[in-house]
Amino acid sequence: MRARPGPAGAGRRASRRCGELVPHGDRAGVRCGCGAGWAARPRRRGARPGRRPRGDRSLSAGARRRDARGLHHREGARKTQHPRQGRHGRAGQSIVSPIRRCWVGLAVAGLAACHHRTGPVAPRPARDPQVLLAEARRQFHHGAFTKALQALQRLTFELPPDDSAVAEVRYDIGECYFQTGDFVLAAHEFRQTADQYPASAYAPLALLRAGDANLRLWHRPELDPSYGEAALAIYQELAGRYPESPAAARAQLHVRQLRDGFADKAYRNGLFYFRRRAWDSGVIYFKHVIATYPESERAGDALLRLADTYKAIDYKDELRETCAHLQRFYPQAAARAKSCPADSSTAAR
Repeated sequence: MRARPGPAGAGRRASRRCGELVPHGDRAGVRCGCGAGWAARPRRRGARPGRRPRGDRSLSAGARRRDARGLHHREGARKTQHPRQGRHGRAGQSIVSPIRRCWVGLAVAGLAACHHRTGPVAPRPARDPQVLLAEARRQFHHGAFTKALQALQRLTFELPPDDSAVAEVRYDIGECYFQTGDFVLAAHEFRQTADQYPASAYAPLALLRAGDANLRLWHRPELDPSYGEAALAIYQELAGRYPESPAAARAQLHVRQLRDGFADKAYRNGLFYFRRRAWDSGVIYFKHVIATYPESERAGDALLRLADTYKAIDYKDELRETCAHLQRFYPQAAARAKSCPADSSTAAR
């Protein structure tokens, strides 16, 4: 038996006539396109005990705090923001477009600049090497070492290899490095000058200045003596290759300075062990100073510390020999000796 059609059946038939899949009774408050009227929205269920009704529009505590701080706008929107404006501008706009327009403008300007070139740039006229050499000499003698260095480096490419001025140019390049404080490059240039042009008048001077550059690099005796040893080797080479040159005579003064520095370094090492009562290590360094650098000022001091060491460890025979050597060769230092008796004969008895 077929059921009698009611309001619900009429609504479903109206939905089927409109071509919709959702029944009319399940869509409250939606108008059908086929002339159907508004359907009544079903009443809401009552609020459960302890639950705020849906119709209550009062704000929670957290919402009230956010509203007081002005954070109630959706998605970080500003108060003065346009309703259709997002965080980065109006809807449909992008921040990339101004940047893209800027890059396009720069590219067009670059192409226009390249297009308006009239022709290839004419090469600079070559200068006479002798004129450039005279200008470099003038700058060098006036103390403009940076400008002179640029001109001299250019001359190394423009002068022929067999030119007699090449040795002078290479020597002046090293001197410019030396005067500007770049002692490593200065030593390299001086060494190249002496090796490549040994028959020139600049070869002994170049060896002397190469030793001076290494001596400047070893400015404190307590540091690594590698540069000082290199300087001493160069001075000795100068004395062997050019013994009659004025540069060799000047180098002897620097050799004395270097030997004093080596003696001072060895003495300080021995004194380091002496103060820590490492007697054996101290004796080794003191004897090295006495045997290797007997002409230095530290030789007498090393004998004094050696006598103190022998007295501390009660080596009587060694103490007598050291005091006799001290009084014979270093009488001025023997006057300051506290471990030695006043007379060596007394120490022998």
